Amino acid sequence: MSDKILPLPESVRSQLRSGITITSVSQCVEELVLNSLDAGATCVAVRVDLHIFRIQVIDNGHGIRHKDLKILGKRHATSKCRSVDDINRNLSHYGFRGEALASMVDVSAIIDITSRARSSTETYTKLFTYGKEKSVTSATAQRPSVGTTITIQDFMYNMPVRRKLIKDTIDIENIRMRLESFALIHPKNISKESGDDNISGSLRHNKLCSQGDSYRDSSTSMNIQSEKKFTENINTKHNQNALVKSS
Repeated sequence: MSDKILPLPESVRSQLRSGITITSVSQCVEELVLNSLDAGATCVAVRVDLHIFRIQVIDNGHGIRHKDLKILGKRHATSKCRSVDDINRNLSHYGFRGEALASMVDVSAIIDITSRARSSTETYTKLFTYGKEKSVTSATAQRPSVGTTITIQDFMYNMPVRRKLIKDTIDIENIRMRLESFALIHPKNISKESGDDNISGSLRHNKLCSQGDSYRDSSTSMNIQSEKKFTENINTKHNQNALVKSS
């Protein structure tokens, strides 16, 4: 090893930064849910399968426009901050640095972002594979309503040591606690209740849904389940269950 001081390559810098920004499965879920809340979502579905390191968050926020999808996922790309003055004004959003999603891109084998903007009838998708972005394309399956779906596959594929620290029981409990905290922070537009659903290793909660939302007639709930099989057929209709699963 040379004793000469040299700057780290950009790829190394990016991965080191990402490892600090996104440190766990529960933090990844939290950042995605906070993005949904920033987008005005009143209903959020979360699915996590730790057996295959897959994470999915579906919301009914205002969606992402086609032109914005083109830059989405790049570091420091954000719609919430334009200047230092914005930061000093006590931002009303949770995120504004443009770091979280870019960091997820660096530590995930595949990220699929599918969205239908409030001003559009079309659904578009953007794919990242091993940190490389693909062009924005029209989605094969059109969303029936406005909102965004983010699916992460093979989370922390390039961080084997950190992956070994992921423990099903502990991480699922951390996710549950963080989701419950959102309900406490937003008591006026998020309802929750818990109860035993007679499934071993599982808890049942209401979706993160506004009581005044168009989904208000739904009696669905959020299941935090200990199951190995991840549901591949994603139903984005109003009666969809939000599942947080582990193997």
